[in-house]
Amino acid sequence: MIFLTQNIEYIEGIRNQYQVAKSELEEIFFPTVVTRYSVILGSGTTYHTYLIARNANLDYYRITLNGLIDLNFGKKVCLTCGKKINENETKTYCNNCTTEEEEKYKNCLFHSPFKYYNKKCTLEYQPCQVLGNREKCYSKYILYFGRFGEKIKVGISRFSYGKYKYKRIIEQGLNEAIVVYPFNSLPEVTFYERMLIDELGLAEKITFEEKVEALLNPTFIEIETYYPLKQIKELFYNKKLKKIDVYPDNLLENVVSSSFDITLKKNIKKLSGTIIFTQGNVGIIKKTNELTFFDISKLVGRELERRNEEW
Repeated sequence: MIFLTQNIEYIEGIRNQYQVAKSELEEIFFPTVVTRYSVILGSGTTYHTYLIARNANLDYYRITLNGLIDLNFGKKVCLTCGKKINENETKTYCNNCTTEEEEKYKNCLFHSPFKYYNKKCTLEYQPCQVLGNREKCYSKYILYFGRFGEKIKVGISRFSYGKYKYKRIIEQGLNEAIVVYPFNSLPEVTFYERMLIDELGLAEKITFEEKVEALLNPTFIEIETYYPLKQIKELFYNKKLKKIDVYPDNLLENVVSSSFDITLKKNIKKLSGTIIFTQGNVGIIKKTNELTFFDISKLVGRELERRNEEW
């Protein structure tokens, strides 16, 4: 595999502790699997998209998805044990690495919030007795109505401050969102999310194909046309509301023309060419006269295959 120098950046780990020749360093610390993708706000309203990859020594690297790139991807593996899993799985761990306690946590959260163990769950006492659930379940959260093209979805994210407070919304590539906050626990915000999905018919996901369609055929209908702020305020009368603009609707206007051949590859095996566009989990790579749309989120959990060339 080739890593072009402008695409890779060492983030953290133990490689700095080693005083060895460059060739040995490359052999020891070569990143082997993609662990996640990330979108970071740059200057103004510019967003930068990265893959985060690690090696067996848990050194982490950031691979910029912009400009010239040459990457080969292998099978999808469990990020816990390394066992091969189906590339169409949305999760990044195998069934063997799903513990009984994790399953109980999911059942409690999504099926019977606060009631799964037939005992009252509070900030002071969690009957599941799972380490880490206190912080996870009793942090503050936001709920959002998000728009990508003409598609509207509802989602939740942990409440935070600073430039990363809308990170989840940005990573989905939404054009705009109405944010409702704060919710004092994960079960509380999940209850309202499920209610909006079940009773109002809101989607919990906008598919990769729907996003590509929206990018190629942009709309300029604002989210308030579908869900006015007044209507949302009446539903959440004791919460705060904020409307945020994220990605403009017509970003592909000067990128894609009729002269290009366009293909979609949800599970792409190779990135070779020039990445000319990213929005959330949608990327476009150009090679000669062909533009390939690919799903960035599907690269998480995939092995990085190394060739003999210098990286």
